[in-house]
Amino acid sequence: MLRILKCLAASLGALLLVSCGGGSTNVTDTVLVYMVGSNLESDGQAASTNIEQMLAVSRTSQVNIVLETGGADSKAGPLGIDWTHVQRYLVSNGKLLQLQDLGPDSGIDMGRGSTLRDFLRWGVSHYPASRYMLVLWDHGGGPNGGFGSDEITGTTMTLEQLAQAVQGSGTRYSVIGFDACLMADVEVASALSPYAHYLVASQDVEPSEGWDYTPWLSALQALPGASGAVIGRDIVDAYLGQKLVDPTTLSVVDLQAVPTLVQAMDSYARALQPYAARSVLAWQVLADARMRSLDFMGQNFVQPSTSPTDLVDELLWVGNTQSALLKSFGADSALSTAADGVIRATQAAVVYSRASYSDSQATGLSVYFPALMANYPSIDYAGHLLIGGQSAFASSYVNALLPAYYDFYKAQQPQLTASVTTQPVSGASFDATVTNSFDAVLVAAGSPSCTVYEAASPAQQPCEETMQPATTYTHDPGTPTWQFSFDLSAPWPTLQGAAVALLPDPSVLRGQASLGYLIPAELWNPNRQFFMAGYLRVVMTDSAGVESYAVTGFQPTLTPSGRTLGLQRGDVVALDDFVQGSNGSWSFQRSSRTVTLDSAEPQVSFAAYPLVAASPLTYLVSDLTGALDVGQTQVY
Repeated sequence: MLRILKCLAASLGALLLVSCGGGSTNVTDTVLVYMVGSNLESDGQAASTNIEQMLAVSRTSQVNIVLETGGADSKAGPLGIDWTHVQRYLVSNGKLLQLQDLGPDSGIDMGRGSTLRDFLRWGVSHYPASRYMLVLWDHGGGPNGGFGSDEITGTTMTLEQLAQAVQGSGTRYSVIGFDACLMADVEVASALSPYAHYLVASQDVEPSEGWDYTPWLSALQALPGASGAVIGRDIVDAYLGQKLVDPTTLSVVDLQAVPTLVQAMDSYARALQPYAARSVLAWQVLADARMRSLDFMGQNFVQPSTSPTDLVDELLWVGNTQSALLKSFGADSALSTAADGVIRATQAAVVYSRASYSDSQATGLSVYFPALMANYPSIDYAGHLLIGGQSAFASSYVNALLPAYYDFYKAQQPQLTASVTTQPVSGASFDATVTNSFDAVLVAAGSPSCTVYEAASPAQQPCEETMQPATTYTHDPGTPTWQFSFDLSAPWPTLQGAAVALLPDPSVLRGQASLGYLIPAELWNPNRQFFMAGYLRVVMTDSAGVESYAVTGFQPTLTPSGRTLGLQRGDVVALDDFVQGSNGSWSFQRSSRTVTLDSAEPQVSFAAYPLVAASPLTYLVSDLTGALDVGQTQVY
């Protein structure tokens, strides 16, 4: 599951308490690393592993590497760091020197912007250099999810608080980098553009390993005159060079080009806004274009949230929206001109970007645009419009386009929401009628009696054990009605012989050679002795017409999002079943069915499912608003 860490005996022997201060004035770069350990450290020592990589840089005469650690419920990792205290360290020629112990994190709180600001002021004052670089290490949640989830206090910095902390340090940085998920966003770049030359960040979630620090810090020591763009390129290449669990992305953004990009996004928002309230068809065209664009940490009924990340690749979304509207409504010179402006400005801002196979369409920067409106109560949606403080991003985008899109959805919900009516099983055919435009229709089969767990309490009830997209349908021309039919003798998805729910993953671009799926499941954490809720990420590939499905990692359902966890042979996974609660609502619950993985990337195969008398059968439909409708259960 999580990488087994190797203790560095030399590093443990070199863990010394020294007086703070006194960096050489001949040093070219001071790298300030703010490490909020969180559960990434307490569960798998991921932060300690990255510090070990820093210690592998044998010479640091040209580079000060200064750390502030804390924010994790761990007192004794492989390097002996007490993560329940806020401490400061210097990495010097392969040795880890403790500079200060500021006291318990519970009182200082690494999730507060003021703690970050104080560290930056102190680091710049005590370790002067020609240039300064800031690395922010922990969970990330994009412009609305913020950065830095302190495990002890539960505090997370908003984007606005983060920007204020960086501003309060009084320093302009050569590079600000996020070794964290989901921070390569136009809004983040906009908020930080006055305070740094370059941004290095990921559009997608990061695997637990995070960056590889040894190669790029060694390069910085060897080439102290390297530009911020070159440093960023070295970070990206070292990160992708690890061949991490798919998907992975990392970008270098020229922050001096971002103000022009923000102006272009403002113009595009003004051109797009009339369509948001034009008609049901126009709204559906916008929603469909958003659904078909590369999404990061997307939400669906597997992982419902009232605070969705809803980040979309900016260029793909602009391009898809423009082409879909022009196809449906004809030429619009203002829209086309504004879209071209966004494309040029984004290409100027993203100076380097790499991505793994399933994210190969990624263009380097994301932007917030809602995909699943049904997950938003109005008060929560309004909160999302305060993107890092409205002054940090395009006002027409935040204050006009996004409210107009939501207001039309609220006013026209009955015409936008799909519903499903199931029909009794007839022979080997299971049929349904779907009204209004839909995003996905799934069919599920299960057991009349299975064991599921709500918290730790087992209960027996009917459940849906296996699920997959339904694709056979006919459409009545001129009506919002579709007829679906599913052959129950068709093979069902299985993982090592156990039936699973295989659901379309909204975070993977549709219509490409590689499609993503989710399997709701819970991964056993041997360190904490509990099952972590989340889902297995599955990638489908097509080679010469032969489709294959491989599990590529596990995504915990954390907020802010956790890094994707790698899997290993012997990991225990409990499969989730879809069950109806006593209040009538449906949800995925951990079942008694467990699988011990036979490899780090097990294959999903297809086999017959043993339908027996009284087996429950259900259709589900999700629509362009993100609403889920579950049909009346039929029996086999």
